[in-house]
Amino acid sequence: MINRFKEALASQNASNPSGLAFSLMAWQREILDAGGNTEAVRTDPACRLLVYQLACLMNVDNLDDEQYGKLSQECEARTMRNQ
Repeated sequence: MINRFKEALASQNASNPSGLAFSLMAWQREILDAGGNTEAVRTDPACRLLVYQLACLMNVDNLDDEQYGKLSQECEARTMRNQ
């Protein structure tokens, strides 16, 4: 079994978003398999720390409403182009 808390601390030096995403999925599965629920995943300190690092890597750790709106609009535009 992985020690997600130790890995979460180590993840703060990570530079690979996909690696963090895969770790997050594995940790969520671990929590759920142990009888946890969505709230347990949402409040798990390791998951939260990893998500923060992922947000920093993707430059979305401090989005304001305008930036969020621009990202949403770009996704909507690309959705329309790909239909």
